[in-house]
Amino acid sequence: RVAVDPQAAAALAVIAADEAGHAELGWAVLEWCAAAGGDAVRRVVVAARTDLAVPRVPVLPADLPADVADAHGRGTPPALARMLVDLHAGVLHRLDSLVGSPAVPMVAP
Repeated sequence: RVAVDPQAAAALAVIAADEAGHAELGWAVLEWCAAAGGDAVRRVVVAARTDLAVPRVPVLPADLPADVADAHGRGTPPALARMLVDLHAGVLHRLDSLVGSPAVPMVAP
């Protein structure tokens, strides 16, 4: 999602890059934990995976005009919902690739 307002777009780009770095660090830590902890860690992560729900769509103020939401990169609730579902699916896929799941066979470290 890209904001129409140039200042909002610039600010969101900085925030997104920073958050992407945090996410990659988290994946690197999880990868290390899975490698160092072996099957015990993998079992815990796979069990926790079942609790990962699609995040809720943030509630926007009822009086917020759609063009203002678009200008600041918020989008409409249906668009946000689709984005969150896609994000959730991507996280699950990467998690399955990392620790293994019934769909992705585990490879011994």
